[in-house]
Amino acid sequence: MEQKWLPISFTNPKLLEQALTHKSYSTQVDDYEKLELLGDSVLNLVILEKLMKAFPNDSEGDLSRKRAALVNQSFLSQMALQMGVEKSIRVGTPEKKMGMQKRPSILAAVLEAVFGAVYIDQGFDSVRFLVDAWFGPFINSANTLSFDFKTQLQEKAQELFKVTPSYRLLASKAQRGRTLFQVGVFLRERCLAKAVGSNKKEAEQKAAKKALAMLKENKTGLL
Repeated sequence: MEQKWLPISFTNPKLLEQALTHKSYSTQVDDYEKLELLGDSVLNLVILEKLMKAFPNDSEGDLSRKRAALVNQSFLSQMALQMGVEKSIRVGTPEKKMGMQKRPSILAAVLEAVFGAVYIDQGFDSVRFLVDAWFGPFINSANTLSFDFKTQLQEKAQELFKVTPSYRLLASKAQRGRTLFQVGVFLRERCLAKAVGSNKKEAEQKAAKKALAMLKENKTGLL
């Protein structure tokens, strides 16, 4: 199962097939979710390794921010779209008509699953090769990339209150063939903001963005 956007040949092609398969495709084949979980950890580790070599004098916080700028749904999905990964993603027929394979959450998940598959198939050396191929141009410019809102909110909350925000699923409902999730972000058991998204990660980012704005404008009543 060769892919033009993937500069690696798999020893076990079924791993790549799994990484490119959404659960809507078929109940008879494995989907990407487990590989996504593994790939997320593997990718974060290798990206952090690359950043520590590129920025040896950076603090823990600086490295964390740069890693978050490179490993987040928005950045990964944009990278996947630029490479044309959506053409390789296997989804069910109704989902394909809805354009599900182009959703940022699915694009990012598939890319992480590919890293998980590469790790199982060939180990860390090939993961590092793939990170160099895809992320190499961005490693040294990580300072200029936008950071995700959850990371920014966590840093702001730690700075002001020495506590970490928590996220709770408040509600979910089906609407026009998809499920929407409402998430609240809490600080000291107080809900700072709520937001709705097509998945929990998206809703958390939106809620964090709202809460961050409130903290910056001192509209939370917590100070």
